[in-house]
Formats: sequence, C-alpha cells, structure tokens
Amino acid sequence: MAATDAQKRADAKYKRANVTNVTVGFYPDDADILELVRSQPSRAGYIKDLIRADLERRKASPAGPVRPGWQPPAPFGTSRQPPALSGSRRHLLAGPGA
Repeated sequence: MAATDAQKRADAKYKRANVTNVTVGFYPDDADILELVRSQPSRAGYIKDLIRADLERRKASPAGPVRPGWQPPAPFGTSRQPPALSGSRRHLLAGPGA
C-alpha cells in the first residue's frame, strides 16, 4: 500500500527532527576501503557495527590509546606542531602540478 501525502510529510518531519546524516569522503588511495563498504548489503549497518565494536573495545580498555601516536585536537587558540603526513597524503601539501 502506498503512503499517503500525510504519512510522507510526517515521515519527513520526524527525520528532520531525529536523524543525523554523516558523510564520509574517500580519496583514490582509499579504493580498497570503499570497495569493502560498497560490497556490504547494508553500508550504514556495517559502519554502525564497526563503531559499536570500537565502543565496546574502548569500554574494555579505557586507558589505552585509540591508536598509537593519536592525540586529541589542541584547544582553541593554542598551537601545536601538526603531525607529519604519511606517504599517500603528502601530495596534499605539494600543491598543483607537483
């Protein structure tokens, strides 16, 4: 049975008030990651499951680092030397034609 116009409006209103969308960009160097995500029957479900597993891992070891070398962002108005870019991202600093 097709949804009525009132049902469509109610659904749109609910989503505007309660749903948050997050967009993730993939560079060409991330093709393997993108291929894996695209191969999943439910992309959102797959990503949510990964995040939930990460949350559980953090609960089990709250004192451990998220990943080696990771630091939270510096507070506003302070400066910190930015981390060196790894090989695949180094071209971003080189500028056009480099």
